Parts: sequence; structure tokens; C-alpha cells
Amino acid sequence: MDEEAVWRNRFAVFMAVRVLAVVLVLIGLGVWVGDYVRPGGWPLLGGLLVAAGLFDGLIVPRLLKRRWDRK
Repeated sequence: MDEEAVWRNRFAVFMAVRVLAVVLVLIGLGVWVGDYVRPGGWPLLGGLLVAAGLFDGLIVPRLLKRRWDRK
């Protein structure tokens, strides 16, 4: 695989991680305050999903970059 293809694939993974993070946060907010899972919302489950989304959006890209820089 050439250098350009490697970076194209890494960029695709990076963007997929970011999109997944946004989706997790939005679903978490919906579960937290909406009636999607149970009436009145479910703050615990929604909060966990929001936390997972924030971790995925803020920490995972840095971990990926650190791993890619080592190679």
C-alpha cells in the first residue's frame, strides 16, 4: 500500500470515530431527556452514552494519532 492510501485510510478511520462520537452524544441526550427508552427519560443510561461519546470524540483520536506516529 502506498503512502497516500495509508493516510486516506487513516483519515477515514479518524472521521468515522468522530461521527460515531457525535451520534453517541445525540442518542445519549435523547435517552436522557426523551421518552425513547422509558417515560420521563433515563438519566443514568443517557449520561453513560454521553460520556462514552465524549470519550470517543476527545480521547480516541489522540490515541489513534499517538499509535500512528509510532509506526
